[in-house]
Amino acid sequence: MEKNFLWKRAEIIGKNAFELFPDLKEQGLLEAFVSIVDKGRYEKRTNIVRLRSDGTKLILNLRGYPLKMGGDGNGVVIVVEDITKSEEISRQIKRTAVMREKIHKIIESIIPLNTIPKILDRLSLGLSEELGYERGGIFLLDKEKKKLALVKLFSSINPESEIKTAKEKIAERIAKKEGGITSKVFRTGKSRNIMDIRKEKKALRIFSDTKSELVVPIKMKDEPIGVITIDSCKKGEFDETDLKFVEMLANNVAITIKKIGFHEDLLKKLQYLSILYETSQILQGTQQRKANYVNVLKHLALNLADYTTLILRFNNKKGIELIASFNATQKLKNIFSRMSGQSKQTIINNIRKGSPFIADNIKQKKETLFRELYKKDIRALHIFPFFSEDEVIGCLVLLYRSLSTLRKDQISLLIAIANQLSSTISRFNPSLI
Repeated sequence: MEKNFLWKRAEIIGKNAFELFPDLKEQGLLEAFVSIVDKGRYEKRTNIVRLRSDGTKLILNLRGYPLKMGGDGNGVVIVVEDITKSEEISRQIKRTAVMREKIHKIIESIIPLNTIPKILDRLSLGLSEELGYERGGIFLLDKEKKKLALVKLFSSINPESEIKTAKEKIAERIAKKEGGITSKVFRTGKSRNIMDIRKEKKALRIFSDTKSELVVPIKMKDEPIGVITIDSCKKGEFDETDLKFVEMLANNVAITIKKIGFHEDLLKKLQYLSILYETSQILQGTQQRKANYVNVLKHLALNLADYTTLILRFNNKKGIELIASFNATQKLKNIFSRMSGQSKQTIINNIRKGSPFIADNIKQKKETLFRELYKKDIRALHIFPFFSEDEVIGCLVLLYRSLSTLRKDQISLLIAIANQLSSTISRFNPSLI
């Protein structure tokens, strides 16, 4: 009794059964005790559920024997068998079998997918709907910025406004480069099962009611490529079974993502080679028409993104010539075609050393050109120079209406296209449409 119920001997000696077990009747034990005492019979009851003095659940098998003194049955000997652990093991075995089946189903549905966005959609759907996790996030490594980026955030219990706020919290943490639990799991490759997140100093509780969290790296062998986070508003919600199977899922997702990533990189390189080839075909000829350059810009928009693009030529006599544009309003064209000498010099100063000028956010720029563009709702600007020997003779301009970041491979492609344009810009004939 001391071991099972955490009673002290002094607390129970001399007390009758009804004081110790006030729910004898409900548990079916009263009938058993009467049978043992009155009829001198052995009785057994299984799977009796009790609570210890500390509130934890206890599952018992009880065997009762008559205690005979002088031939009369006037007492009961109770043998208690604690089967709590065996019941818990049985429950875990059943749960493990169910989890294994669900995980295999999710993995089988992910393997045929051929794009990373589709994989992430299927993964978040499996975590939320099939495995029943309330909410979570998926992070992948941004190779360009060399840091984790949130790519999916799901919740079945939070409104969109709270999900939006949670995304903003994560973006702010990433922007400030503040290391947290997710970053540490990514760096070390070791999962964490956080039973009480309130005890973790570096934890970012993106939802105010988060109490426990499971954080698992997405890795192939020892190479991490992302992290899965799952959280709950209940303390101690996750156990070793959850950890084991989410790790299994994460490892399989890593293999599929790496395979597709390699394939996508190869296709991207082929696409860029095709763009360069087609651009060279457009620019063939001894004289260049305006239509040729417009077609180059259209081709860029079709293959990269629907930017506003312009091609400028610097002329010592005429100042700046707007040779071609695509997706540009007349007001934007006017800013460049009527550009002052000071604004022209601003551009030249930023590209004269041969490197492109990359301004992902022009809000803080003080020069007149940037202020004028900002008033026309332009938020980012990229300029790629044209050179003839050592002289800047023009540029390719990309404008964005939102904050934007070009990847390294895109920058390399645009530099190559700018080099192609450099070799033809002197042959431009404004009289040819």
